[in-house]
Amino acid sequence: MKKKEQEVFMNYINGKLLTYKRYDQYFKYNFNNRLNIKLLKPKEFDLTLNPWLTGFNDADGYFYTGFQKHKNSQWLKFHLELSQKDNYILDIIKKYFKTGGILKRDYKSGATAYIYKAQSSKAMKPFIEYFNNYQPLSTRRYKQYLLLNIAYLLKMNKLHMLTNSLLMLKELMLLQSVKNMSLVPGPVQGPEPRRGEMKNELNNRVKIIINKTHYNNIE
Repeated sequence: MKKKEQEVFMNYINGKLLTYKRYDQYFKYNFNNRLNIKLLKPKEFDLTLNPWLTGFNDADGYFYTGFQKHKNSQWLKFHLELSQKDNYILDIIKKYFKTGGILKRDYKSGATAYIYKAQSSKAMKPFIEYFNNYQPLSTRRYKQYLLLNIAYLLKMNKLHMLTNSLLMLKELMLLQSVKNMSLVPGPVQGPEPRRGEMKNELNNRVKIIINKTHYNNIE
């Protein structure tokens, strides 16, 4: 990253740090002298009013949508999951979104992780509203959220266990494994599609699947 780009980046994140980890790195690697930008100390702010959580979730979060089966029954499950080595940031997320829970997970290697989960329709509601305003940036996370959002709406409208809805969700789940979106069969010619183009194509594919399900329901 060139110096000018570094300046733009630092000015953008200045005042948006929650912990001292990145703050200390700024001085450790001498950015304060190279960029001559006075970095504001970390402070708590309302996470619901800006896209901070979108970037954080792109890096350390996960949207899950799937089916859990038991004997002859199955039910739809979805949740948001965030993982950290300590619980400080997760506590702040829980504080501002007023939902979810944090559990501690100890691994055989001796490492410890703190996992934040919001995994019910009620718990997901504030996150659905938030991510509708500040959509995920990475294509991978966007695909996960798009599927979860559709599953959430189906469940809220009590349509999630209809046969056509189940088939639609399973078809949408297949899109999660598609790395490079392309409506053209065979190898992709030329450069890889840009992120915005991939999102547009993903949206179009989702619309096709939803419309197909809608017409089948009418028939």
